[in-house]
Amino acid sequence: MNKLSVESALKDLLIEYGITFEDLFLAMYSENIDVYGELLERIEVKSRDVIETINNLPWKLAALTLFTIQALYLANPSGLYKGYLLTPSREEVVVGNKVRFSGLLFLISRLKNLL
Repeated sequence: MNKLSVESALKDLLIEYGITFEDLFLAMYSENIDVYGELLERIEVKSRDVIETINNLPWKLAALTLFTIQALYLANPSGLYKGYLLTPSREEVVVGNKVRFSGLLFLISRLKNLL
C-alpha cells in the first residue's frame, strides 16, 4: 500500500476545505478552544513530562497538533487518507482512543516544520 506523510495529508485536507493554516488557527482562537487542555485530554498517560511538553509548545504548534490528532488519527480509525497509509501510522500514534506520548512527540517533530 502506498504511504502519505501526515504533513501532505494535512495540507491536502485543508485545501479540500478551502482553508489555510491561519484560517484554522483563527477559528480555534475565536472558539476559545483550550488547545493545551484538549491535547492533554487525548493523551494516554499524563505524566509530568507530558504536561510540561504540551504546556511548553508554542500555541500554533499545539493547535496544529490537536487538529491533526483529531482529524487524521482519532476520527479516522482506518489509518488511511484517501486510500494512502498515513505516516506515521495510526498504530505508532494511537493506542485505543488515546495518543501515545511517543506518538505526540513524533507528530510535533513533523508538524513544526509546517509553521
